[in-house]
Amino acid sequence: MEPAHNAELAMLLDFYGPLLTEKQGEMMRLRVEEDLSLSEIAESFGVSRQAVHDALRKAEKTQRQSPWHGLTA
Repeated sequence: MEPAHNAELAMLLDFYGPLLTEKQGEMMRLRVEEDLSLSEIAESFGVSRQAVHDALRKAEKTQRQSPWHGLTA
C-alpha cells in the first residue's frame, strides 16, 4: 500500500472507525496499523482474500460517505 494512501486510511479510521462494523474495523486496523497483506488478514478471519478486499473497499466507502467527511473546524 502506498504510504500516502495508508496515511489517509489511518486518518479515516481514527475519525470514522465507529461507523464501521466490528469486522470491517478490525480488518481495516490490521491493514493500516499492522500493515498486513490481504492474504494475511483473510487467513486470520478464515475468509477469502477477495472477501477481505471487498470488506475494506466497503469500509473505505462508508467512511468517505459519512456526512462529516471533508468538514473542517
